[in-house]
Amino acid sequence: AKDNEEAVNLIKNQLDGTSRNGEANPFIRMSTLVQDNEIGAFNKSSLASVKSSGGLDVTNLAIGLTDFLIKRAKTELNTAFFKRFKKELEKEENKALKILFPKTLQLLHLIDVEIYQYDLYLNSMRTAFQNDLEQVYTHIPEVMETYKDDIEKLGKGAYELTELGFRAAELNRNGNKGTALIGQLLRDQSYTKLINALADEEFKGKRDALNAILLLNMMAESLEDKENDGKHLNFSDLINLEENITFNLYLGLLYEVSKKSPYKQIAFSGQYTTVQQLLSKISEKGQEFNAFKTYIEQIAAQVNDVDHSFLQLVQIKAELAANEFLNQKQKNFKLYTASNQLFSEVIQLLKLSEKVDNLLGMNDQLNQVKEVVESLENIGDLSTSVINKQYAQVVTQTAFLLQELLAKNEQLRGITAKVLRYGTFMAALVEAESPEQAQNAIEAAALPPGSYSIKRESAFSVALNAYIGGFYGNEDIGNDGGTGGFNNFAVTAPIGISLSFGNICKNWNNPWSIGLNLPILDLGTVASYRLDSDVNAVEDIPSIQLEHLLAPGVFAELGIGGTPLTLGVGMQYGARLRNIQAGAPANTLGDTYFRYGLSLKVDIPLMQFVAIPAKRTN
Repeated sequence: AKDNEEAVNLIKNQLDGTSRNGEANPFIRMSTLVQDNEIGAFNKSSLASVKSSGGLDVTNLAIGLTDFLIKRAKTELNTAFFKRFKKELEKEENKALKILFPKTLQLLHLIDVEIYQYDLYLNSMRTAFQNDLEQVYTHIPEVMETYKDDIEKLGKGAYELTELGFRAAELNRNGNKGTALIGQLLRDQSYTKLINALADEEFKGKRDALNAILLLNMMAESLEDKENDGKHLNFSDLINLEENITFNLYLGLLYEVSKKSPYKQIAFSGQYTTVQQLLSKISEKGQEFNAFKTYIEQIAAQVNDVDHSFLQLVQIKAELAANEFLNQKQKNFKLYTASNQLFSEVIQLLKLSEKVDNLLGMNDQLNQVKEVVESLENIGDLSTSVINKQYAQVVTQTAFLLQELLAKNEQLRGITAKVLRYGTFMAALVEAESPEQAQNAIEAAALPPGSYSIKRESAFSVALNAYIGGFYGNEDIGNDGGTGGFNNFAVTAPIGISLSFGNICKNWNNPWSIGLNLPILDLGTVASYRLDSDVNAVEDIPSIQLEHLLAPGVFAELGIGGTPLTLGVGMQYGARLRNIQAGAPANTLGDTYFRYGLSLKVDIPLMQFVAIPAKRTN
């Protein structure tokens, strides 16, 4: 309607049945309310038979309004979560979060003040979340560079070792599998860089550990069956090494290989400083020969386990490509299981490098191999999870890795918890297979603190306000057996007038508010029923009268800054409606009672009457 006159005519025509699309209301016609000579003066006494307003049946209205409050309370908390998420990403002290989740931050900046309409942007959020989670191990090196000084406090070579791990992750993603992954990694400049970082005499233990891994790989590569598509010799193939001629040829080939990169840099601090010295001693077929033979057999058994796992992965990929019954999520999990098995076998192979000390007579001086292998294992787990889209595992591994890397910085310890909290939510939303699962993911993550409320920001405001939350206090029901002390814990959902003074503690980032709430109705009993019951229909619910919901009172309120939560203390006459039971002949009613106590509620303004802006200072 362009003006009031047109609006009045539209309403009149609708009620009289002369509108374009409407039908006449058989009970209320405009002509009934018009005074003219033909119809006669409007007779107020004709309304005497109508019930008083307190007797109106408001069952549908009460149920509908209660459902609205429950839904709106969830929405307020959800909005609070997204605003908090954005704020955490923007904080300078959370720089690691910015680096890890750049697309997410970009999208939240784009949505900005419309964050309350987060449901409209869920698909875009899922895309941004997925992009960030799939790129997380390419972002962690940026985090490492930012906090390089803190990582280096972990010890000499800690930074270079982590760099090596992420180089392995990159090779893993590019399709290098099994023993080929180890060989290519050890030929990478990042491995040489790590060894060079430990050049000082005081780090000879770590340097020996790295050289032991090189020696292990040299022996593993010597077992490759070049005529059989990169597979390895097995235990029975090694029997020929017992022959002097064959064995000497084998040692001679190892001797030549040890002169080439990357093996020419191997140097130990034990009895045999070079590979050539060790091979010369083994050729004498003494004690060292027996240890060497045992070691070669162990390596042969393990590389064959790696080969077997690799073939299984190839087979599973082929089977899943032709499988029409599994969805992509199920396929990803099966691929992850097979990939993880292969990776575990590779790690077991690397761990055999600890046993090089038996060859070198080093008396268990290679215990630092474990530290190197564990670092590679943790980062490898992360990359395997990323490749196979196991996002929850990606988040867990990322948090664990950051916890290890940033352990020396007290101020950064909270980063791990935030990565875990927000990352888990991102993963759950990406993996949701239905709108219901997506909503459940949001509700699971959306816990206070963190919400906007006009009450907190305004100097003074008056509103028609609803709440939903909990009440704890004393309930005096007179002749029905009331007791002293705090004897009542119940759901409360009052509706009334609120008067608030906001911008309290205005120098804080999240101002608080104080004020008064004057409840008129309380839908707490209805809310309890709707929260507990799976029944959505209201046809079986006994009639609820408006007078049964009346619950006047007064509460002093404290609005908690940065959240939609309000803490109240006050008194109230309780509503007569005490219990709702579907299918019962009538609701349980009692006399109006008096109660006082504390309440903690979600603040849901329904209509703002006054809102005077306040000046903010930072």
